[in-house]
Amino acid sequence: MTNTETMIKALRVLSEDIQSGDGVANACVADAANMIENMSTQLAKANEDYKTLFSAFESCQDELKESNERESVLSCQLDSHMERVAELEQANLELAANVEACCELTDMDMGAAIERLFEIDNTESKALLNKFAIEKKQEAILTIKDKWIKKASEMPPQLECRSKGSSCYNWAMFYARELKDEAEQLRKEQE
Repeated sequence: MTNTETMIKALRVLSEDIQSGDGVANACVADAANMIENMSTQLAKANEDYKTLFSAFESCQDELKESNERESVLSCQLDSHMERVAELEQANLELAANVEACCELTDMDMGAAIERLFEIDNTESKALLNKFAIEKKQEAILTIKDKWIKKASEMPPQLECRSKGSSCYNWAMFYARELKDEAEQLRKEQE
């Protein structure tokens, strides 16, 4: 039996044993026992709620860590794609220089030679490569945004994110909007 239970039991016995003519003292002591019992029940429930919320918070922290790791991987992949695009652009420039040299030897128009080789001109090729890189970046950003929105919808709205000073749900939704805005900006740049 806990100290609180012992105190409640003692107050109930005391409320019955007190000799008072009008019974006010008995009622006050009985009320005190009831109030302590009620507060003890509420405290136990609050402790359980805290444990549940803390468990949800830890789960959200794990998901946040996984999302950050995934974003890092996608960012590295994007960097790798951008490097590949730069390599292809450099190879394209070198090829154009070789075609130009060949054209000088054969008295052929360089534009005609490039069209024969690629069936599209260098400007269009560069635009296609750039479009591909931007689409991949948009795809990565929108994937992360969708994960943030999914995780935010699973979070209890009252769960506070200590480092951000607001609820984890509000913070996650803010971050998702930022990602959506960034993807939209990339789309506009692509046009």
